[in-house]
Amino acid sequence: NDWDLKTTDLTESGSFLFSPDDLNQYNFNVLNLFNHVEMAGLIAPRAFMVEIGDLDGVTFVPHQFVDIELARVEDLYRRLGVPERGQVARFFGGHRVDGTKTFPFLDRWLNWTPKKPVN
Repeated sequence: NDWDLKTTDLTESGSFLFSPDDLNQYNFNVLNLFNHVEMAGLIAPRAFMVEIGDLDGVTFVPHQFVDIELARVEDLYRRLGVPERGQVARFFGGHRVDGTKTFPFLDRWLNWTPKKPVN
């Protein structure tokens, strides 16, 4: 998300302004310091993956603000010469872990293979 818009825009019903009990969104003077792209930049060029579902209600729908931020992250990794390390996994669904692209990504960059559930 574009955090500035997500936390301050009165025209978007998903704005955190409509969730006054959730004060965690305003911690540490974040709005005056950085946005999600800058946070992702702190770990670059290390591996970075974001999953987003088409129906994710945590983000504004349509996902125009998210798409702008994610494009900025992808551009950062492209400019660093490691586009394969900054990835976005889009899937059909809501706010959940999909894993279809993320699990192989984690395995590739972190040598992490998910354990199979035990029945």
